[in-house]
Amino acid sequence: MSDGTPIDRWHALAEAVHRLSRSATQIDATAMLRTCARRVIGADGVTIVRREGDETVYVAEDAPMPFWEGRRFPITECLAGYAILQKRPIIIPEVRLADDVPQNAYLATFAESVAVFPVGLGEPVGAIGAYWREARQIDDETVALLAALARALGAAIEMFEVLEQAESAGKRAA
Repeated sequence: MSDGTPIDRWHALAEAVHRLSRSATQIDATAMLRTCARRVIGADGVTIVRREGDETVYVAEDAPMPFWEGRRFPITECLAGYAILQKRPIIIPEVRLADDVPQNAYLATFAESVAVFPVGLGEPVGAIGAYWREARQIDDETVALLAALARALGAAIEMFEVLEQAESAGKRAA
């Protein structure tokens, strides 16, 4: 996928954040982010992951050949899980050369470079990952854009949780 000009990518980020803020549900937010994240960061594929206890669930993916959508992995056996548990980004310029990458998960994929960021304000509730078909140094601008998408998604998820709690409290009070 073409990286686009820097200004194009930042405009795409602004549009994505705006659309996230207008999403009515977490499902809408995930679907919207899936459709625009590749353009923002210039990746060949993007995946959105939710934490469910000791597992990760790959809930959405946008790629020419989706690899993981709908699959579950133990949180200790995937890069998204590492990002969630370590509460930090995982940047892998060359997947095949990295010792800490679960190689079996990547053997049948075109992913040669990967960046995964935890999602959630405070304790991560998921992750967003990007991957490229050619090994590459993932530049600072791409890292900043992906970090911004992760923060925006985290804020949206927190908003949905607060709204859900308020709705639940309102039903109990009624």
